[in-house]
Amino acid sequence: MKAGTVAYTGTIKLKQSWLDQFEDANSAESKILTGNIEQAFKRVFKNEPKFVNAEIVGFREGLVKHNPNTIRKVIAPFILTFKNDVNGIKEKLKNMVQNLGRLDDMPVYKHSLQIAEYGHSPAAEKAQTVNETSKGNHGNEDEKRSAINVPNGGVDPYLKGIFSQISM
Repeated sequence: MKAGTVAYTGTIKLKQSWLDQFEDANSAESKILTGNIEQAFKRVFKNEPKFVNAEIVGFREGLVKHNPNTIRKVIAPFILTFKNDVNGIKEKLKNMVQNLGRLDDMPVYKHSLQIAEYGHSPAAEKAQTVNETSKGNHGNEDEKRSAINVPNGGVDPYLKGIFSQISM
């Protein structure tokens, strides 16, 4: 990640039927859908002066609850990059997705958006709070502990791997 920027990682489930071609990032279908989603994010944040970039980092296959397993949909992991000191990003996206069921003009499932500041998931923040609270009670024992049973520090391992590749 570039100095002076903050990244948000997440996933969103599209009302787009899954095609096996989405597994190949070089396929025409994958490139078109990637471009469409990235453009949708750019339109959403066009008036946000601290917006830097939106990147789709592949696709995963997902199912729709309460429907037959034959209905396969697209889950799109993404990275949004902003200049430091940006506010209201998660709220803006959540409001749009939950109220409209859309990401700009793209139909999405209303409760499918998962987003967190990179390295700051609710589980990691809770672990940090627990660690800070217990410092006074345990002295140097705090140095022996890691993030209190939070796997991977609360970061999605898939996104962490992708993010580490692009930040080199």
